[in-house]
Amino acid sequence: ADSIDFGSYIRDFNISHIFSNRPTLVHPNLSLTLSFQSSHFSSLFNNILKMATNFSRGTHLAGLPPKETLENYEPSIPCLITKEEALLTIKTTFENNLKKNVNLTRVSAPLFLQKDSGFNDNLNGVERPATFAPRDFPDIHLEVPFSLAKWKRWALHYYAVEAGKGIVTDFRGLRCDDDVDFTHSLYVDQWDWEKHIDLADRNVEYLKATVKSIYK
Repeated sequence: ADSIDFGSYIRDFNISHIFSNRPTLVHPNLSLTLSFQSSHFSSLFNNILKMATNFSRGTHLAGLPPKETLENYEPSIPCLITKEEALLTIKTTFENNLKKNVNLTRVSAPLFLQKDSGFNDNLNGVERPATFAPRDFPDIHLEVPFSLAKWKRWALHYYAVEAGKGIVTDFRGLRCDDDVDFTHSLYVDQWDWEKHIDLADRNVEYLKATVKSIYK
């Protein structure tokens, strides 16, 4: 663990917003659980916490990383075009392998849902959705989804997905009331997937096998 610059690694995580508005702190080169005996781990972890809880509504550009975390920082990929190409490679590679390993088919995701459809996930029940009414249909109330937790279960039925197979989609959403900081965004871009399994497969062994196939 001493050989990994967690500060630089986490500071690079601003590019991970395209994957999830709540990225996990997992390094792609790590295959073992980090040792808490590292002499530097405590201070590094405290720096991570500072960056992840830097939201203040009274501060200009709230949510940017603390100034001290950017001292002597150099981005791992300085060229923005090269970074975009790298991000596309990561997304494409991850999705293709996820589909192959978990037996999923890519489907399109809705950018907005009708409010009375019941498909929008209300999260904690207090967050405000981004809403609008079409010009020609002013009585229809549309919402940008928070997540596809409910919709993707319906989609399994809509696409008549047979047992042992599933769907995956690149979800895009808005969360107007999220606290914006260096690891959280109002914009959500993440993979959502759901799989149809038999009743006999609803057990810990099948769950473990699925997790292992994702991390294969």
